[in-house]
Amino acid sequence: MKARIDKNEQIMVVSELPNKFRNTIGGYNLLPSSVHRNDGWRDVIVPDYDHIMQRLGDLYYDEGSDVFTYTVIDIEFDIAAEKSAKIKQAKQTANMLLSKTDWYVIREMERGESVPDEVSAERQAIVNRCNEIESIITAMNEVRDVLTYLIQY
Repeated sequence: MKARIDKNEQIMVVSELPNKFRNTIGGYNLLPSSVHRNDGWRDVIVPDYDHIMQRLGDLYYDEGSDVFTYTVIDIEFDIAAEKSAKIKQAKQTANMLLSKTDWYVIREMERGESVPDEVSAERQAIVNRCNEIESIITAMNEVRDVLTYLIQY
């Protein structure tokens, strides 16, 4: 990507240099890079950043490096809210898994036909795993751990 500051002091970003620019009718992008530099075009550099805990901010011109780059902003997280959201996700997943065999439970309630032992065992394993996941998440002290925790049944 390339960028330059236009006459209105706005940063103009392009994925590739234009074919037509200023007085060049065609082939501007094929001209030597020195022409592009004289016209103010500079590389856009995406800085290294933590994609979980940070985000990219505004694009700016870094005079020292002679490139355009982005500010990196730390994201503020509420660990309690993140834990709550992750636990909710775990419970929704458990609910989805349990819903596949809900009809056995309904049949038992309506007709008195017992839920097969293997189905009862499978359902109990899902409930136990959900409780275990909730305990694991509740015990976490770092927001990064909560955000990156992979819920698996």
